[in-house]
Amino acid sequence: LDDNEIHRMRFLMDEIFGEQNFIEQMIWKKSYGGGAKEKYVVRQHEYCLMYARDKSCLAELWLPPDEQAEERYYKYRDERFPERGPFRIKPLEATKSMDRRENLVFPITTPDGFRLLPKRQWWWSRERVEGALARNELVFTRTKTGISVSYKQYLRDESGDERGAKPFSVIDKIYTQQGTADLRDIFEDKVVLQFPKPAKLIERLVYLLTRNDRDALILDPFSGSGTTGQAVLSLNK
Repeated sequence: LDDNEIHRMRFLMDEIFGEQNFIEQMIWKKSYGGGAKEKYVVRQHEYCLMYARDKSCLAELWLPPDEQAEERYYKYRDERFPERGPFRIKPLEATKSMDRRENLVFPITTPDGFRLLPKRQWWWSRERVEGALARNELVFTRTKTGISVSYKQYLRDESGDERGAKPFSVIDKIYTQQGTADLRDIFEDKVVLQFPKPAKLIERLVYLLTRNDRDALILDPFSGSGTTGQAVLSLNK
């Protein structure tokens, strides 16, 4: 959707699904060039709206694993390396962006016996923190101002599945030009439709919702160039 209809569609989707089931309004950067024919501003983006039928039932969303992230961030090893792979450390203390919750303010006792209180609050509940302590999944680091607490984020989960990458609200490096190239490959270098959506864009959106659901059904009520069908076939392979 572009700027002509996005605001109307938001109202319509809020009425159908309920405002409480809104997930994200993603920005798709659809082109990397242009501008000669534009009178004012080069418009390079459109929008993808995501709603859930029931947000409380929606699982976490993940993209395929990012090999570059693995090399860059997952640098540490412990006794769980054979099963869980390397891990990275992330701060356990919540940022200002998180709403205040009094049940997330409590002391954590370090292996040396110190009792640490957060400046604001922790990300996790007391029960979850105590479980992580028992499993040696917290890291305590001495700094100039005291002791910081981090948690271990392993590359693989307890089932051995590799951690994926979190999707961003801005979709980049998938362009309309790729959609045209997709059709040229199928139709012997002929342009049979103007500005088709690239299959990779639809693949990404479908993957988010079907990563852990091999029995998912995908509906596209607008035929267009058949991009959704192509994307689903590619994912099924």
